[in-house]
Amino acid sequence: MMALAFLALLAFFKGFSNFHLLLGGRSDQLGRIVHGSSTYLWYGSTLVVPAALVSLALALRERRPVFSLAAAAVWAIALFRIVPVGNRIFLLPLLGGAFVYLYVRRGSRPGRTMLVGLLASGLLASYAVLLYRYPDSRTGPGTIVTSVFRHPSRPFRSILRGPDAEMAPALAGALTVVPSKLGYRYGGAVLGDLVLRPVPRQLWPGKPETPSQKIVSVAFPSAAPYLNPAFSPLIFLFWDFWIVGVLVGMALFGLLARALYEWFLRFRHDLAAQLVFAVGLWFVVIGARNDPVDTIVISASVLFPLAAVSWLGDRRFRAVPRLASRPLDVSER
Repeated sequence: MMALAFLALLAFFKGFSNFHLLLGGRSDQLGRIVHGSSTYLWYGSTLVVPAALVSLALALRERRPVFSLAAAAVWAIALFRIVPVGNRIFLLPLLGGAFVYLYVRRGSRPGRTMLVGLLASGLLASYAVLLYRYPDSRTGPGTIVTSVFRHPSRPFRSILRGPDAEMAPALAGALTVVPSKLGYRYGGAVLGDLVLRPVPRQLWPGKPETPSQKIVSVAFPSAAPYLNPAFSPLIFLFWDFWIVGVLVGMALFGLLARALYEWFLRFRHDLAAQLVFAVGLWFVVIGARNDPVDTIVISASVLFPLAAVSWLGDRRFRAVPRLASRPLDVSER
């Protein structure tokens, strides 16, 4: 776990030598560096998420100081990587996955009061991260809390009129060029992009733009080249096969979500199944917002390592014989 976390952090520093920009939050300079760097290194650094969750699971299971210290170290690395730039798309499976896992391992569900408290805490945390990730709006925790008490409606701004409400306007903007200027792709917007996306641009300098970049360049030509709005998966399904693509694609999305739940019920006592379900649950939320290929890429960088490491760790700890504690027999003296 520690090796996985340090490997992820090394990948990040290797790709982004000016890592001091990370601590400064999101900026145009950081955006240009990320846009011009290797995507493999960027997503490779997110291995801190599965490493943190596995370390938490083992610390709770083994109840030994060495595992608790290791978990604390890995979580510190994970938060250092994610929080300064406000990567909520990775913070959600990290914190949300830990919350769900605590209930899954006990075989229980949170009550209504807990869910209401979770929603309120999540909304406040999201508002705090939005303020913290931009240098111009960074303030201390005390200032954020005071601001919320004085203006209780402020945390709702991001989901009503802010960046978290961009899906509908971005979708409307994309529909002005799809399919009138950008004809139907007949599978190229999803399956075609899924095939091309893994090819490093360093090996293929002429690699086509991703569908999102293509929409931005045509619909919003004056925007920054690294702008990545959330169009929702509907535009890509529509771009491929019109309304039929939307209906079939969203039906498959629902079937995959159900399959995840049924798979978890079958193997709910396994550590790997518990962790994958705890994190995969939040990818249902992410998938309802993002480009389908982006969701697949992000889930591959989190769920696959999580499943592999937790499964191997579970097998290893089951194979280690435990000494049963029993009173010492007199004949053994």
